[in-house]
Amino acid sequence: MLTIKAEIKKNEQKTDGTYNVKLRFTLNRKVKRLSTSLFVKPTDLTRTGNFKKGTLISKEIDKLVNAYQLKCDSMQIDLNCYSLEQIFKRLNFEEHKEKSIDFIQFSRQWTANANLKGVKNYKTIINSLIIFIGRETLNISEITVPFLYKYMNFLNKQRAEKVEKLKAEGKRIPSNRMLSLYLGGLRHLYKEVQKKYNDYENGFVLIPNSPFNNFRIPKQEATRKRAIPADIIKKVWKLPYKDMKKGYKATC
Repeated sequence: MLTIKAEIKKNEQKTDGTYNVKLRFTLNRKVKRLSTSLFVKPTDLTRTGNFKKGTLISKEIDKLVNAYQLKCDSMQIDLNCYSLEQIFKRLNFEEHKEKSIDFIQFSRQWTANANLKGVKNYKTIINSLIIFIGRETLNISEITVPFLYKYMNFLNKQRAEKVEKLKAEGKRIPSNRMLSLYLGGLRHLYKEVQKKYNDYENGFVLIPNSPFNNFRIPKQEATRKRAIPADIIKKVWKLPYKDMKKGYKATC
């Protein structure tokens, strides 16, 4: 039978003198602890280290224990023969299920820890996305097929403005690689979010669908050919040697 009890660890006192309230889960003589957002002061404890009854913090602790007990009861632990590890996975899934997943925040954390040569490109994509939506947060549920088409139109508009500026300055117009690069990078980041939050083996899927399954990313434009024409190479080959320097022939 699963039991849940709130406790503190006396050897883990914070610098401000408080203790973090932990929930101790015990099942079949195995124990796992879960840290909570609640903290108690020494004055909230009895001499034996128990929580003083009747205080505001003790009431909050009782509410938290009861809430977790109800969550675990709904799992029918004994009937399904869940282990503590499986219980914690399900509790973690339910916790994330109640929260929104911020795509921008995840992407920034991912780029900060990713060991890739092209990590700067992903940072540029994130900044572009922020400019497009006009804010620093983006719920994963907002990324839909219509959203991707609007973002693609935004990129095309930026590209058109850049081309007009280059034309006015008389500069060469580079090939359009931005669409495939940005949208392809966005797709990769989306897959990384799914990899983190979806546990297909245990059936915990927080992000079931991907808008990229129904969205076609344009192919990258071929770069302008910069090869030297064959006739020019032949002319260079036929040039006479000018003189000898340090035993080597030098072309004119």
